[in-house]
Amino acid sequence: MNSPSKTEPRKKSAPSPRRPFSDAGYYTTSVKLFHTNDCGPALLTGIAFVPMPAGTPIRGFVCKAARALLGQTQDALASAADVSRKTLFDFELGEIEPKIALISRIREALEDAGANFVTGDNVVGVVVYTRPTGGMRSQQA
Repeated sequence: MNSPSKTEPRKKSAPSPRRPFSDAGYYTTSVKLFHTNDCGPALLTGIAFVPMPAGTPIRGFVCKAARALLGQTQDALASAADVSRKTLFDFELGEIEPKIALISRIREALEDAGANFVTGDNVVGVVVYTRPTGGMRSQQA
């Protein structure tokens, strides 16, 4: 008889396709970073970033990235931020630079939906945490 040795590692069973992770606290982290100041791509080990200070305006391309990571439409974000879809469209394309108050409303709406804005040396971006069920987590401990 071939009995497994006690020193052989046990084979792990494959996760269930209906529930691939049994840990209820599991999250996916999505990150979109942009290099600034014409700096070239850097290895991830060379990039340091921290939460963007409250009240710091975001750029249109960062807004678009956050909206995409959250799976939000322009209509949904425009409604949540109480801005016109045209203004949001033009902001994301870099065609206009809205007033700070309007950018603040857009940022707050994105943060309420789960976006976490980050900044660092020559980098700016957004981080979104997603549950496997698709729900977003907007508050951090």
